[in-house]
Amino acid sequence: MYSMRVGNVATSMESPEIVTNNLKSTQENSSDVLIAVQHYNYQQYKTNAYTNGDVTISNDRIYDVTGRNPYETKTLFASTTLKQHFKSNQVSFKLPSGLIYSNINPNLSQVQIDYGNSQGYQTISLDAVKTIFYTSAGEKDIKVKFVYANNTSVESHSKISVEFDDNPVPKSFDGNNLLVDRQLILGGGYNGGNAIGYVTIELAAGHTQLTKPLIVVEGFDPENSFDYNDLIFRNQNGSTVGSFDIQLSSNLTLNDAIENEDYDLVFIDFEDSTTFIQRNAFMVQNVIK
Repeated sequence: MYSMRVGNVATSMESPEIVTNNLKSTQENSSDVLIAVQHYNYQQYKTNAYTNGDVTISNDRIYDVTGRNPYETKTLFASTTLKQHFKSNQVSFKLPSGLIYSNINPNLSQVQIDYGNSQGYQTISLDAVKTIFYTSAGEKDIKVKFVYANNTSVESHSKISVEFDDNPVPKSFDGNNLLVDRQLILGGGYNGGNAIGYVTIELAAGHTQLTKPLIVVEGFDPENSFDYNDLIFRNQNGSTVGSFDIQLSSNLTLNDAIENEDYDLVFIDFEDSTTFIQRNAFMVQNVIK
């Protein structure tokens, strides 16, 4: 879009760097899931601008012809949540006024959002938090509609993924006997930086302190979407991939079998699994120490 600042309609468009930094810092400072919107009129060259004599080309550069209009006006309306993966049936959304990028002149009279929870469009206020409860897990379509004072409206949509166990089964490791809950661990320095990890320790039945640790280190998780709950529970589709809930030939789950052997479960969650492996290795080393 930023490359479409030809003509005189979208010359005030913010640069991608400014927009990206604003989105990132605003979301990092909010516990809610933020929604960002882009609504621009912009111009592009007509497909026949050259053959129609509206522009000339010299030395691989395009020049407008005085008195001619080589442009046609287009409109973009796009919206997205700044987070897309959730491990809860409760999500709090907010559309901040500072995350609306637009050069549209008519006054905005109404904002409506369909959160994909079978309730349809709901009128919301900018900068206000709206908490949504989902009754089922899976992919949700988040639709955003802007209605303007001149009775025109535009809408857009994006996808989110909601994961939670809507039919939980009691398990040995169930997140209730935690000795440590996501304790932050800093690794030793490597190549100008340090890795951070989060450690969760759940004790076996009858243990009051770490006695027989089984250390599990997460693998490659570029979206940072895998955590301790993914390890000990099935996902919403019943899959056991990456989970201690895998059924064994003994009719026990791996979850149960490990606790039956009196192991205490130690799980290490990388903050960034894509950083230097040496940095994460030094962090794991500190966990062991």
